[in-house]
Amino acid sequence: MTEQPIWLTEAEVAALVPLNAGIEALRYQLPREFGQGARNLNKVLATWEPRSSMHNLGSIDPEQGVGGIKSWINTPAGARAVYVLFDTRAGAVLAIMDAATLGALRTAGISGLATAIMAAPDADSLSIIGTGRQAFAQVAAVSTVRPLRRIHVYSPTEANKLAFCEKLRQAFEAEIVAEPDLPAAVGAAPILTVVTRAREPFITGAMLRAGTHVNAVGAILPANAELMPDVFDRIDGIVVDNVPNARIASAELKRLYGDDEAAWAALPTIGQLIGGQMMGGDGFVRNPGRITCFKAMGMGLSDLAIAVAAHRAARKRGLGRPLGEAEAGSMTWTAMPVAAPRIAQGLAQGMA
Repeated sequence: MTEQPIWLTEAEVAALVPLNAGIEALRYQLPREFGQGARNLNKVLATWEPRSSMHNLGSIDPEQGVGGIKSWINTPAGARAVYVLFDTRAGAVLAIMDAATLGALRTAGISGLATAIMAAPDADSLSIIGTGRQAFAQVAAVSTVRPLRRIHVYSPTEANKLAFCEKLRQAFEAEIVAEPDLPAAVGAAPILTVVTRAREPFITGAMLRAGTHVNAVGAILPANAELMPDVFDRIDGIVVDNVPNARIASAELKRLYGDDEAAWAALPTIGQLIGGQMMGGDGFVRNPGRITCFKAMGMGLSDLAIAVAAHRAARKRGLGRPLGEAEAGSMTWTAMPVAAPRIAQGLAQGMA
């Protein structure tokens, strides 16, 4: 007999999975894609104007007996995401949960994880470009893996920049600096996180200082880009979360690699990096002055890591609203009257 499925709200997910725990869940889950049977399901997405998109993303880990699907929609009028966690052995639902917080945890958490591995060990300041709804969590994630003395902030909208700086001052002990312009912000710190919804790339290679680690996490749709092509002339270490998703939706990497199958195949992932399978097994080498980039597009295994952590914590603490057991249903229909051949003929012609 399988356990009764539960429903978890945004507030419950946030309470059950602190960001630090989310990073550890990602650290455990992501290498399982290599040699342990876990795998992503490629993202399916649709976009339409004005600035709207709908996505479907999933993954399975048969060895752990779990899998899941996240579906979400994002429009100027609103956004909503839901996640369904499955028991892959019993063929049952374990939990359904609101997934905006889950998405923020995995997006920020994977940036924190990449920063922990790829940024210089003594990096103690961060520049954040963009002040939208993902920005605060991105700062928090970096603060969990590096003791930040200073946080530099840039937004092209002055009011947004100043309001975000004040929000950071309420939460962090670091010095908060509102940068006057983009080049100053980009070059101000050895850790740079870019999280915007820009349609056109705006960060140039000349803006980057030697030794910078870049988290490029904002442009996840084919029509969006943040990094100019010449940025990649200066980067000598690119890591992604998932290659197929990058091929589908990263305008920046599609411009860089085109149809070069060998280049795509050689592109390392964060899971390989954690598992020490990157660069022929030599691991990640952080040389002084090296500019590195983590390009995150979102993937199912990241969502699964957070969803499993939330479900396990909920069971341990007795949280979540019980959902009813699945009940068999019978299909119903109304047959067409025998005396209506013209209707049937018209339907047949309409479907031809």
